Amino acid sequence: MNDTMNNEQTERRICAAICQSEGIKAREIARKLDLDRTTVNLVLYNSPLLRELCHQDASYRRHGIITIRN
Repeated sequence: MNDTMNNEQTERRICAAICQSEGIKAREIARKLDLDRTTVNLVLYNSPLLRELCHQDASYRRHGIITIRN
């Protein structure tokens, strides 16, 4: 698997975790997805997709502009 595919999958997984929550911090995303927090933060700050679909509040919690309920 190449890095681009892996990065896109990671972006999608992080986006889904954010959109399924009422507000979630990077460390909670990392724990939920079994990823390193540094990796999660790199994706959050460098992904144009996530910058468009998510926002961060004053408590550093991420929120999606859409919400997915299971």
